[in-house]
Amino acid sequence: MIIGRSWKTEFAVAERLDSDEVLMQHRQLLTDKTISLFYDFSPDFIVVLNEYRQIIFINRTLLNFLHKRAPEEVIGTRPGELLNCREAGRNAGGCGTSKFCRGCGAVRALLTALPFGVRMEECYIQTADGCNAYNFRVWASRPWKTNNYTLFILRDIADEKFRSALEQTFFHDLTNIAADFQGLLALIDSSETYWKYFPLLAGVNRELMEAISSQRDLRYAEEGKILIRKIPVDSLELMRDLVNLYKGQKVAAAIKLEIAADSENLRFSSDQRLLTRVLENLLKNAIEASGKGQTVTLACRRDGGQVVFSVHNPAFIEENIQLNLFKRAFSTKARGRGWGTYSMKLLTERYLGGKIRFSSTPADGTTFYAEYPLDK
Repeated sequence: MIIGRSWKTEFAVAERLDSDEVLMQHRQLLTDKTISLFYDFSPDFIVVLNEYRQIIFINRTLLNFLHKRAPEEVIGTRPGELLNCREAGRNAGGCGTSKFCRGCGAVRALLTALPFGVRMEECYIQTADGCNAYNFRVWASRPWKTNNYTLFILRDIADEKFRSALEQTFFHDLTNIAADFQGLLALIDSSETYWKYFPLLAGVNRELMEAISSQRDLRYAEEGKILIRKIPVDSLELMRDLVNLYKGQKVAAAIKLEIAADSENLRFSSDQRLLTRVLENLLKNAIEASGKGQTVTLACRRDGGQVVFSVHNPAFIEENIQLNLFKRAFSTKARGRGWGTYSMKLLTERYLGGKIRFSSTPADGTTFYAEYPLDK
């Protein structure tokens, strides 16, 4: 029996078979003894789905990863529900039915899989509890002649993505920083010129250390190894420091940086190093999205028991990009980028007890908000 005909969907079909029919499909599939024999020995995650994208087979590798004892514990679910994807619970129809699922490579691969052809995509999954994030390369195919079942393979490529980011940092960002450092050194031919260019040298050195430590912190954050050290933080002083930092950098040379006149100076407890990293990413992204002569505005205000930082720029983020923001390794810039928005959400929501959100319209531009609890 088909259930869920009235469920809302903003992308893929929401209907699914009831549990009895799904279990029947599961048992029928297992009459082919080669299914388990071949798939259980694969290091990749392998599932078989019915025409409603429900799982009717799961290999032992994936069961062990999920700490499940028997396939019956997960038969009938969809891939996003199986992996606790935060988007799978937005609509009653489950995995594949929210507007955010339009950007999911896993759903796209399943919807476009062809008989005896292979569809490959990449997908990102952030778990509903915020504790885990996955990057998968997925393959979908329909290799059976007598039904519409889909063979679906997921391969964890998180380390590949992280290595790519490291390569981008060390081969691109650090090369540029080193070139700036070398250029400044070439200008120094006396003690007078040394002291003249010393502030610039110090700035380049700070940028170098920041590039290295940001990668280290991201890795430690994903592994749960960061220790939080809270100290009193003054919001206005923190914003002034960030503005002064970027006013002297090339990336902001043609951009106006302002602090909103009605900003409040609020004192609260936080890990200042991690908080600064989050706000610096917000500011840097706003600067990079702005055109020559445009203004980026920082603000800080109280909202109930929260301190809310905001960073505004006039640019509009297209909807297809909005749906993918905060995904690990998603970027509109270059291969190996895309860790800024992900890292600031990870640090804010897992370690600093806050929330990251944004709004973006053609009329009003884009504003990112980072909110944190005020001390009681």
